[in-house]
Amino acid sequence: MMKWLARLFGLKARADWSRVDWSQLQAGWIAVEGLSNGSVSQVKEALIKADSLLDLVMKQAGVDGVTFAERLKSQKETMPRSLYRSLWQAHQKRNELVHQPTSQIQPWEKTEYLKSFQEAYSYFRGQR
Repeated sequence: MMKWLARLFGLKARADWSRVDWSQLQAGWIAVEGLSNGSVSQVKEALIKADSLLDLVMKQAGVDGVTFAERLKSQKETMPRSLYRSLWQAHQKRNELVHQPTSQIQPWEKTEYLKSFQEAYSYFRGQR
C-alpha cells in the first residue's frame, strides 16, 4: 500500500527494513568509530554522524515521520523500551551538541550513546 493512501485512511505504513542499504550503514559506522577515538570535536562529530546514520536507516525503511524525532517516536511500540529510551537520550544529546556549540560530551556519554546507536542498527537489521 502506498504511504499516502495509508495516511489518507489513518493507517500507519509498516517499515520495510529489507530496503535498507546495510553496506552504506557499515561504511558510515566505520567513520563513526574512527571519529570517536579522536579529539573532542571529532567525538561530537561521531555522535552527530551516528544519529544521522540511524535517521538514514529509518528513511530507507520507510518509517513514518518528517523529522528524526517523529520517525523514532513512530517506532516506540516496535522496539524494546530501554532501547527507545537510550536512543531518545542520545538524540537529545545530539541536539544539544548541534544547537549549543559550547556543549561538551562526557566520556560516559560517548560510550553509552554510541552503544545505543549500534544496538539500534543491530535491532533494526534483525527486523528484515
